[in-house]
Amino acid sequence: MNVLIAHPGLQHAYQLAWALHEHGHVPCLLSGVPVAGEDRADGRWWRAAGYRPRRIPLPASQRRSAVAFPLARRLAALPLLRRPTVAWNHRVDRWFDRWASRQVRRLRPDVVIGYENACLQTLNAARRLGACALLDAASIHFTAQSTLGGTDVPGDPHWVLQRKRAEIAAADALLTCSEFAAATYRDAGVPADKVFAVSLGAPPPHPRPAAEPATRGASRFLFVGSIRRVKGVDLLLDLFDALGRREPALRLSLVGKVAEADLGVRARAMANVELCGQLRHDDVLGQMRSHDCLLLPSRFDGFGMVVGEALSQGLPVIVSERVGAKVFVERFADAGRVIALDASAWRAAIDDVVHSHGWLAAARRAARTAAASHTWADYRRSAVAAIEQVVARHAAPTGGRVA
Repeated sequence: MNVLIAHPGLQHAYQLAWALHEHGHVPCLLSGVPVAGEDRADGRWWRAAGYRPRRIPLPASQRRSAVAFPLARRLAALPLLRRPTVAWNHRVDRWFDRWASRQVRRLRPDVVIGYENACLQTLNAARRLGACALLDAASIHFTAQSTLGGTDVPGDPHWVLQRKRAEIAAADALLTCSEFAAATYRDAGVPADKVFAVSLGAPPPHPRPAAEPATRGASRFLFVGSIRRVKGVDLLLDLFDALGRREPALRLSLVGKVAEADLGVRARAMANVELCGQLRHDDVLGQMRSHDCLLLPSRFDGFGMVVGEALSQGLPVIVSERVGAKVFVERFADAGRVIALDASAWRAAIDDVVHSHGWLAAARRAARTAAASHTWADYRRSAVAAIEQVVARHAAPTGGRVA
């Protein structure tokens, strides 16, 4: 079957396209960010334009990206054209949706897969053609986002919520990144037989062991992700401000783009916090191998791919109970901790890491085992099986097109 996948960024969409390619289907990945093949010669014009394309294992005939979308996001940051980032990005997502819907009409695929807030026109175009329309939901249901984020996390504009609601209605089925995320859709009234939980995966365990734990009292903690409140960075800064007075050698490294400026200002002012900025993916994995524990106190996270990446490098994790990737630790309890979003509970968990080096050494071994239990190869098999099930159900009443 021919499958069009349209994502205004990238996230795990390339893994889904790769899965379909591996299993004999014909994907076409439309991306709103620069992508290139694994051949270093590919993507030269992206690099000449000042972009660093993401390298993905798909032939050129199965991937397309348009320069207009990364250019629009870059222009918005220029001093003379500076726009409110969130509102501007929402609009760029709508432009991407319009472009992707035209590709649907031109390519006439059997299946169309879109992503939240950027696929309403795309899914509707698919339905008009009689194609199967799927929403690959990277996050939790938008009503749960509002509930779990509370007053600490700014909500989306009303028109964005309307689009998200319409996208769910337009989809024949939803793929979610975890059972945690799937439950929020069912709780919001989406029919259970329309929701398919397909847990994302982890990279294969790294062959080189992670660094030995730091000396007692000098533990090195790591956060990887967007520097914003929804990821719980404000809670981490509160904790390390208090803990640093008692454990002056304690260190926290923050890796990622500063999305909320006040958090960046506060982090820079703290002696025991290092703001590392955005790093190349290989460098992020290197950071994981040189720290003692990953912290991810998200207020909500549909999955949290950094968890699987950390475990694959032998790095134990402490995650909130609102992170979809907690499933790794629930299956392999020695690989880390799943903690309620409570400051005292997090303080106690961090204290355990600092003062229990025996646990930390064992957790490093368990982390690699946890990562190996559900890799990206496992995700790809599960995702294709779910899509084939949805397509078969979609075709059954009418004998529609399925190859």
